[in-house]
Amino acid sequence: DSCTSAQRPWIKHTPKHTSICDSYADVADHTFDYVIVGGGTAGLALAGRLSEDEGVSVAVIEAGDAGYGVEKLAVPQDAYYDSAVGSSLDWSFSTASQAGLDGRTVAWPRGKVLGGSSAINGLYYVSQNYMGQPVAALQKATAFASETLARGGPVCLSYPAHTYRAVRDWVANDTGVAPRAEAPYDGDNLGAFVAASTIDAQSWTRATSRTAYLDPISAERSGRLRVLPNQHVTRVLFSSSGKDSKDKQQQPQQPPRATGVEFAASKDAPRVTVTAQREVILAAGAVSSPQILQLSGIGAADQLAKHNISTVKDLPGVGQHLQDHVSTKVSYKAKPDAHLPHRSENLHTASYVDGAVAYLSLPELLAYDESKIQSFIDDARNTSQKHVVGGNNAVQTGYERTSSVLLDKLTWGKRPKGAVELLLGTMQPNHVIEVQVALQSPLSRGNVFLASSDPFDKPHIDAGYLSHASDLKLLVLGLQRALEAGSDSALAQRIESLIEGDNVDPRSDAEAYIRKTAGTEYHPSSSCAMMDESLGGVVDGRFRVHGIDGLRVVDASVVPYALSSHLAAEVYALAEVAADLIKHDHRSAETGEGDEGGDDEDCDDGEDEGEDEGEDEE
Repeated sequence: DSCTSAQRPWIKHTPKHTSICDSYADVADHTFDYVIVGGGTAGLALAGRLSEDEGVSVAVIEAGDAGYGVEKLAVPQDAYYDSAVGSSLDWSFSTASQAGLDGRTVAWPRGKVLGGSSAINGLYYVSQNYMGQPVAALQKATAFASETLARGGPVCLSYPAHTYRAVRDWVANDTGVAPRAEAPYDGDNLGAFVAASTIDAQSWTRATSRTAYLDPISAERSGRLRVLPNQHVTRVLFSSSGKDSKDKQQQPQQPPRATGVEFAASKDAPRVTVTAQREVILAAGAVSSPQILQLSGIGAADQLAKHNISTVKDLPGVGQHLQDHVSTKVSYKAKPDAHLPHRSENLHTASYVDGAVAYLSLPELLAYDESKIQSFIDDARNTSQKHVVGGNNAVQTGYERTSSVLLDKLTWGKRPKGAVELLLGTMQPNHVIEVQVALQSPLSRGNVFLASSDPFDKPHIDAGYLSHASDLKLLVLGLQRALEAGSDSALAQRIESLIEGDNVDPRSDAEAYIRKTAGTEYHPSSSCAMMDESLGGVVDGRFRVHGIDGLRVVDASVVPYALSSHLAAEVYALAEVAADLIKHDHRSAETGEGDEGGDDEDCDDGEDEGEDEGEDEE
């Protein structure tokens, strides 16, 4: 049963911020410097930073509710015991049937509320290795995410006020599930550690992009910031796209310029517009950002033609390169005396959430056997060369480039990219302990395409799970480590027996078990990849959409290949980096100065990152 507010008097609900609009009329037909689509993890971070500059006005259009006063969003443990997943605060996306998962569909929850997925996720704050991404903006984002915990930042981070012995077992010296991570928040997350959580230790409540970037804004500044919930953006408007043209004298050789967005409360509600004097910024996530681009006429021309949408920019990479952390688990019946979490009305125990993780490299999974490591890499490269994605030459070339870089990173020096993640699950019903396994470096690719031209219809999502054979091989290796954790590590003292499920034993037929049980770790990314247009990229190294003026995408969709981490820390950091770039670009436009630093659009091979193989980077 749900705990009531009377049972949890320690919860102090924040009053609705003065920037929140009560009516669409507060934004419709108005002009702002920046219009941000999506009030989620990245969107509110951008709004908070861009509105810092005196005189700058910002509008945020969010499809979901404001979320104030919703108790399940405030109490950390309710992410597990009274989750918003499946409620009106969740987009409730679902994939198409997945051949790699025995034809099953997979639910894809995403936050539909101010704060986005930061308001409904598992509260993990994990930073990836410095070597994890090949483009400058993302390297800066990784560094920012790593520094936030050590030096403090707008997002409150803490560890729960209460913990359990199973968590200590996870990281026990010599007997933990993996060697301890040496510096998980200093650029080296390989190994076992207990991740920080997005928790405000003063109130022991969840910290989100709303509590970090919006709620602290003064009433004086909120007059320049308008946040409009419960309104669905239907398309971006352009100055040189036919009926939306506002400048008939514009030279035909000039690229289209984003001038605002159209939005509505529902399919049957009137559609109204808001104007962006400087830029439109999409921060709607890995599913909705490519959908909005396609609805606006930016995408593969053949895909747009299927829905009678006029092409503003033929950009085949929109919706392509989609990746996710596919995940499975093994479940154990805990011993009767194992003390595990339960739903609580107590301030401190209600702050507990799972946070014990372990990132394992390919060399560690293969016991540092050089011949096995090389054999895996060779087989993966051969498969990648034959692996067809996208149906477009640019997208295919981009896949070949990113898959090659990814395979290099899996064996790179002393800090290779994590191949799989193990997670301890203690917050399960029926006195169960889980060890979850999530692939961090998938070579499979999927896509997000329109299902119709109706903005209120959900798009078609093909995750492409396990379409590349090497992904299944890595998950099998990870599953073996999860089984070892339940039998050979300190955690085993809490475990009574393995629970077999779906009539398949993970010990005897790991591949069949994975196909029957695998789902999402809730980390979709890369559908508007930050790569050169010739590689099927959508944005350049400054988050600008190729061939369009005044339009950027800033969210997890820009990551060229999947992060070896959870998304929240990196998406906050991406927004911080993007805000700095946007401010700089505007100042440069006013003063006539050029961009500082290159775009770094292209995924490189790592040779320019300042590290020779086997040596630590500075």
